[in-house]
Amino acid sequence: MYQFPIVVCFAATTHKFQGGNVLKPNKIAVDLRTVFEDAMTYVMLSRVQAKAQLFIVGCLPEKKFRTNMKCLEELEKLKKRSINHNPSKWLSLKIDSTRVSILNCHSLAHKITDIKNDSYLLCGDIICLSETWLSDDIAKPELDIDGFKLHLNSFGKERGKGLAIYYRDAKFAEGAKIKFPTLQISCFSSVDLGKLR
Repeated sequence: MYQFPIVVCFAATTHKFQGGNVLKPNKIAVDLRTVFEDAMTYVMLSRVQAKAQLFIVGCLPEKKFRTNMKCLEELEKLKKRSINHNPSKWLSLKIDSTRVSILNCHSLAHKITDIKNDSYLLCGDIICLSETWLSDDIAKPELDIDGFKLHLNSFGKERGKGLAIYYRDAKFAEGAKIKFPTLQISCFSSVDLGKLR
């Protein structure tokens, strides 16, 4: 008597399998010749995690790769209304203005990476950060942000203390620095602010 390995196979329609996944290392065989609706090819081909799991039965009929025209029209409508094509006044660099960003950073040393990657915050011409928790006013290279000068007004690593002001020196100039145990104030001046209406 001989025993042959049996591999159990299952079949499903594209509509039934929509949203499903074929996990590695399982394989799937699809017959694109049976496609009769827009986007069916996409559904059939996108169920796997890697190309090696996918087998196409018969041929690869190019005419079966098509998108629903109503979907494309809706996509165009969404693009026209998107932030990418219609940036807010804050993000639009075409608008002549002075932008002031303010954030309680709750420990500058621990948040500097997030701050450097925050595109909204970096649109500011001056970025005012409170609760820096820095022990002194010595600027460290890891605190530098491209395009900005750094002004520190520190008062120990205690919670609730310290200021860091990142500013563009073409627009702002440092003024007085005031330090008290319970209050830190940094003053800046700007010629551009006199132009604001």
